[in-house]
Amino acid sequence: MSEVVEHSTDNMSVVINIDDKVQRVCVSPVPKSLSLGKPEAFTPHFLGLGPYHHNRSNLTMTDELKLAAAKRMGKDNCEIRISDVQPFYHQDAFNSSHYEEDKLLRDITTDGLFLLALLDWSLGAQPQQDTYFLTGKYGMPLVNSSSVELTMDAVVRDVFMLENQIPTDILEQINKVICHSDVRSQNLGAKMLSFCENHCPLVYSEELSENEEHDHLLDLMYHLVAPKPSESDTKTNEKALSSVKSKGKTDKTVETLNPDQSEGTKC
Repeated sequence: MSEVVEHSTDNMSVVINIDDKVQRVCVSPVPKSLSLGKPEAFTPHFLGLGPYHHNRSNLTMTDELKLAAAKRMGKDNCEIRISDVQPFYHQDAFNSSHYEEDKLLRDITTDGLFLLALLDWSLGAQPQQDTYFLTGKYGMPLVNSSSVELTMDAVVRDVFMLENQIPTDILEQINKVICHSDVRSQNLGAKMLSFCENHCPLVYSEELSENEEHDHLLDLMYHLVAPKPSESDTKTNEKALSSVKSKGKTDKTVETLNPDQSEGTKC
């Protein structure tokens, strides 16, 4: 059984497909034991993506600004289908009165469009052009109510916040629709990889498996910084560990024998 919910925003037609397929949660809230100690390290400052922070009124990037940025990258006049949004998130994300089902799906669609536009923009943009992506005008910065400028570095920092993640499966569905006429833009995995490589100096992209799947951008970044060991590396490490243990046992045996040998010499 499936249900289809349709929304329209200016020139953007959004069609969301909901079915009863159950999937695992891949975006969970930060444990309070961490967030209470230093909330600024885990809370977005300018940009909210997904149900945890989308409705925060103190964030600079509103729906209007997100959609405007998406349209500047050609993400308009499209029909989008998204399946099973809720199972990707912890249930706590939906306990707010803000989230009726239709609004939840529309908000995540808007956030997905913005994130895909950002991935496209980062492929070839120069730093001096970042204001155009955010405001539509070169050299015109975007500032919040406290007159703090929203820079691209700040946007990227918020994009990698744990609670700001948009599941890759959702991005894939949106990407297939908006890129149906442009084969060159269809490889979402390559765009995500390029984004991570551009914004983190400690990545090992050559260590990634071709068939390796990642839940979202932060998950990909984690595996780039701390790649899974290959099967050969694992066997080598196990062999080395076994050798160290064997050597340790031999050394202990020698230490046990030496005192007796020493006493025998004295006699």
